[in-house]
Amino acid sequence: MRGGLTAPAQPRWSFARERVVNIDSYLQPPMQTINPDRKIHWVSSADPGNKSVLDDLEERMRLFYAENSLYYDAISPHEVSWGDLSNSVYQDILRRAKMADAVLEVGCGSASVLATGQLAQGRYTGVDFSEAQLMKNRQRYPEAAFVPLTNPGKLPFSEKTFDYVFSVFVLEHVVYPQRFLQENLRVLKPGGTFCLLCPNFLGALYMTSQRTGFSDGTGREKLQRGQTWDAFVTGWDNKVRVPFACFTRGLLAKMRPRFYINTRPRCFVDAFNPDVDAVYLTYLPEIKREVGPFLRREQPDPKIQAYTTSNRLLYLCGVKSA
Repeated sequence: MRGGLTAPAQPRWSFARERVVNIDSYLQPPMQTINPDRKIHWVSSADPGNKSVLDDLEERMRLFYAENSLYYDAISPHEVSWGDLSNSVYQDILRRAKMADAVLEVGCGSASVLATGQLAQGRYTGVDFSEAQLMKNRQRYPEAAFVPLTNPGKLPFSEKTFDYVFSVFVLEHVVYPQRFLQENLRVLKPGGTFCLLCPNFLGALYMTSQRTGFSDGTGREKLQRGQTWDAFVTGWDNKVRVPFACFTRGLLAKMRPRFYINTRPRCFVDAFNPDVDAVYLTYLPEIKREVGPFLRREQPDPKIQAYTTSNRLLYLCGVKSA
């Protein structure tokens, strides 16, 4: 479960694109390297036949986040995102958090929400993989609780512990999204609020961790390097091939939840850009179907809806049924 991926208006970095950092030098690929290629390596995490490859990917991703503490600096949305009063989504998440007695942020990263000073530290618990990052958080926010996540499949809390559970650009980094959603709801009290913000990959027909072209880099960068054919193929992939793959998977997922996972994310071999480590091709209809029996969904106000649509995001909030 985590928390951050190069097309316009992308999540996790749209609020911090000034700090797209090349951290390739210290993000070492866990276990053996899996090279991305132009092929579509998207499999359903709802299919038990894919368990072996997905379990292996889940362990790779766990190590990727647990052992690279500087990753959290590179993908941090910065404190300005929470302090920006014009950012209707962040302000809505913060507003709800201030009303809760026991708040859990899943995939807390640097816990930037606390930097606003508007949320009482004593009511806040953050969970994430990197113990090094959590130690930094404890020094900066000594009254808050920070708990390491060692098992990607289970949150280290009892049932019905929190009044409010939220995650910001985390779901797309989860190998088993169904389990993630179930765990978030398990630790939420009846009558408590759950909020989720993530990209809208299948709905907006893009996937940032999918290799486009034959090498790392944008089409413009490849043209500047003299790689004309690679630049052309990159444009084709971004404009035609990947959107078509997203469209067809979306049709299948609308009939029956598939929870497609990219098993060859670029994060293990390419220069780092936020969300090259996304794996789940997020899709609202299957997310809604998963949480529907347990959550009374709230409809966002028009301002929030306009913001998420223009930025190709999904924002889901609801109250857990009794």
